[in-house]
Amino acid sequence: MLRAASSPARVAVRGFSNPMIRRDSFVCSSFLAQHVSNTSSLPKDHIFVRSHAHIRESCRIVRLLHERIFLSLSVHPLPMWRLSTHEACVIADQLLHARHVSTASFELQTDNDVVRFSINKPLHKNGPPTKVKKRIKKTKKAKVNELRFYRLKAKKKMNSPNPEVRIRYKLEKAKRKEEWLIEKLRKFEVPKAPAERYDPEILTEEEKHYLKRTGEKKKNYVPVGRRGVFGGVVLNMHLHWKKHETVKVICKPCRPGQVHEYADELARLSKGIVIDIRPDNTIIFYRGKNYVQPKVMSPPDTLSKDKALEKYKFEQSLEHTSSRKRKRVLSSILGLKLDEGKFLGGFSSQVGLLWKHFTGNGGSEGQKLVEIFSRRSQELKAICQTYSVLYGHDLLRVISSNQKSSAFTRLAYLRVSDPQSRDAEILRRVLVAGSINLGTLIEITCTRSSSELHYIKQQYYSRYQSDLELDISMKVSSGFKELLAAICKSCRNHTHKADTSLAFCDAKTLYESVESGRTIDQKTIISLLSQRNTSQVKAILLSYKQLYGHEFSKLVKQSKCGQFGQDLRIVIRCIQNPEKFFAKQLRMRNADAREILVRIIVTRSDKDIKDINRVFSAKTGSSLQYLVRREFNGVKEKASETVAAILLELIRG
Repeated sequence: MLRAASSPARVAVRGFSNPMIRRDSFVCSSFLAQHVSNTSSLPKDHIFVRSHAHIRESCRIVRLLHERIFLSLSVHPLPMWRLSTHEACVIADQLLHARHVSTASFELQTDNDVVRFSINKPLHKNGPPTKVKKRIKKTKKAKVNELRFYRLKAKKKMNSPNPEVRIRYKLEKAKRKEEWLIEKLRKFEVPKAPAERYDPEILTEEEKHYLKRTGEKKKNYVPVGRRGVFGGVVLNMHLHWKKHETVKVICKPCRPGQVHEYADELARLSKGIVIDIRPDNTIIFYRGKNYVQPKVMSPPDTLSKDKALEKYKFEQSLEHTSSRKRKRVLSSILGLKLDEGKFLGGFSSQVGLLWKHFTGNGGSEGQKLVEIFSRRSQELKAICQTYSVLYGHDLLRVISSNQKSSAFTRLAYLRVSDPQSRDAEILRRVLVAGSINLGTLIEITCTRSSSELHYIKQQYYSRYQSDLELDISMKVSSGFKELLAAICKSCRNHTHKADTSLAFCDAKTLYESVESGRTIDQKTIISLLSQRNTSQVKAILLSYKQLYGHEFSKLVKQSKCGQFGQDLRIVIRCIQNPEKFFAKQLRMRNADAREILVRIIVTRSDKDIKDINRVFSAKTGSSLQYLVRREFNGVKEKASETVAAILLELIRG
């Protein structure tokens, strides 16, 4: 039976009687050639399901009836003498029976005006089946030659005179090794067991303080070394908890911030409570009030001792490969060389010293730390970049995590941080504190230029999502509120240059605002300060002295100016002579005198620290060096000597 999907073939079949399309009938191929003029009109897949023997028998009968039949299934069939379709089908139907039918299949496909036949084998859908090339087995000599070729190619890249080619080759090699190491480390990933539900015990502050003191006094401890957290560490903790309530876990060596990861992991595995994390990477654990020693003290979802060591080796190799990769990337960007361990101007040794100091893995290197933090701001910025490239951490964040531990870390944080970000943080601390320190607030807002104040406001908003002017208006309650808010507004005109002619007009306006009436005209002065930037205000004050022969700060000392005049005088003197304001701040004996001393020397070290020292010496008869030695002489803290040495170096410039 012929099964065809095309409409011409269907119409032709419908024209005959039912006996022709029975199961035991056969339509000769001449029927196809007669009713289909072109093979392109055929569908893509024609399937003739009939016995192979059935087809052979039908063809033999047709040859007996006609001595010569030539049938062409090409694109343009040749004219030929054909048997009548009806006669051929009737004869075939009479002579053949259904018993000749078998399960064999005959498939016809038409594709691009070409007819293809297949018996018992499906044809390839996208055309003729492609020949599979046999893989020729290479000889040992061919393999050696291929390896030699790749080695010579790599050697050419390594010894290339072009540094870019060398760096690219090393980067590709490091990338391949990094991928291989990551794949190796995946084998050591242990699926975490589902967390058991338990009620965490709530401890009061008194209980935490008592347990912290107990843990510090006792000598029992569990070391966490290079293998990290594995089953043996948790086992040792449970063995200690058999006789003690607390246990110390000492993590050495430990990267910055890794001690917190260890604390979370050990708390999950041991069900203990973290009491305290000390700066020397020591964790104090409490077993709990209702502690019961588990039957299996080594959790099943941890690595063994050997596996942990093997994992550590792969991690070290990966860290080394990644650090070298980052070096090459940065060197290719900055156009630097990596010869004989020199990187970014020879800062690698200083960066290594900083890493050892802030991670607690090194000794006391006071003199070397003094040399590092007494460098210029640009060099410190390069050291921070080198640290982030070599160790993958921001040096500023590493210092800020230990900022409250000592005076040295506070000084290091002030030296390393960006000036605008540092001033924004100082302002935030002052405004958020319970009692506002007006001296610090005036110091930042009035001694900075308008351009610097503009960037400080941007940093303040980006970090704290708050407007500096609005915070000053809400937090400050004295007469300084309007003056400081006006100065913050003036930084909008930080791009304007000082205009002398405008300065003389403004100087006359200032004189009239004080002398024209019985009281001072506050609105005029505040409006003037809010519309002129710092350089223009200095030009106005200079023009006032040239016009009237005295300083404007002396004019506002009159009794009619009141408290506003006193506040205005402080602000004006701070803008006009910032070194005198700083010298006065240093002479004041406050509770936070040491903090003020460190902040002023660090923030003004690259600007006018020598002028401040000169004014301070003229007022007190002693230098800033003497003040630094006096403040840090009686301090018992170990880092006080280092802090004093750094401050003395910054004063010398």
